[in-house]
Amino acid sequence: MSLDAGAAVATSQGPHRERNEDRCAIVRFRFGSMRPDLRLGILCDGMGGMAKGGEAASLALGAFIAEFATIDPDCPLHDRLDKACRFANVAVYNSFRGEAGTTLTAIAFGVSTRWAVHVGDSRLYGLDDRRQIDLLTQDDTVSGAVNAHLGQSDEDDMDNRLLQFVGIGDTLDPHLMDVSQDWDHSLWLLTSDGAHSVGRKVLAGVCEGSKNPLDLVRKLVFVSEAINTQDNATAICIRSGHVKSSDEEHEGLTIQITAPDRNLDIWLPPSVIKIPPIKEASTATIETADVGGNDSKIPLPRAARTKKSRANRKKRGAQKSMEEAKDSELPMDVIFQIGDEND
Repeated sequence: MSLDAGAAVATSQGPHRERNEDRCAIVRFRFGSMRPDLRLGILCDGMGGMAKGGEAASLALGAFIAEFATIDPDCPLHDRLDKACRFANVAVYNSFRGEAGTTLTAIAFGVSTRWAVHVGDSRLYGLDDRRQIDLLTQDDTVSGAVNAHLGQSDEDDMDNRLLQFVGIGDTLDPHLMDVSQDWDHSLWLLTSDGAHSVGRKVLAGVCEGSKNPLDLVRKLVFVSEAINTQDNATAICIRSGHVKSSDEEHEGLTIQITAPDRNLDIWLPPSVIKIPPIKEASTATIETADVGGNDSKIPLPRAARTKKSRANRKKRGAQKSMEEAKDSELPMDVIFQIGDEND
């Protein structure tokens, strides 16, 4: 369990698993003293039914963060998330050739924008000021697609038959969600299936009875163990808004990573990433956060995707996206791993 400013993360192996194959982190990117920070919450749930699910989740998490950090700072937030997710998919596929994979759910906070990306059956919830919850993602599972096709919704319908996952290869189609105008939600909760398998009613009760992000993730993980959940349980809770950088001058990029069992500070020199001054037209007030395989013919869910992302995908195609990700170059010291098989 670990705490960041306005956010908290917790994970549990659970009573029935030999190892924890969930990987998660809260990340803060400081692009020099002339640009505002970016914040990111990311959760990867390695597929337990496949070999080396934990390794796939670790690789996906590290590749995603590294690509997210080294993209041009002026890249729009939704494009940054899409590219990072596709880069992670290529990294996992190249290492395991479809024999291992992971889910991936992430939410990123800019100055005046807020976007999420989602693949698999890990989830993103929004919580309002009264701690009432709304499920914002749709599981990439057979039952999730069937329910969407029939216009039904059953959050307690758990199904481990994934239609897509990070590491699947050319067919990956991440779901992007613009939640910038979602003023109803002040907290954001990311969960692996071991956490939200407690059921909608129990989850809602835990959220409503929690005082802050740390209290929420701690209670949720404890409850999942208490009711004898069958999987690893992981939760990240992040409060909306920015945490202002300190006034100290610095160059390059500082990446501050908060994981359940450790904190990492990584500094990249300006030679690794070009950081142009922020454009005046983009200046906005920074809000300060409180500290505290299947043959089904049913179409994949598309409701959460933006019109722009759909048009871009049709234009370039999945194969071109894979080629672009393969051409991405990162210095060796930018790739890092969060967690290992023994975590």
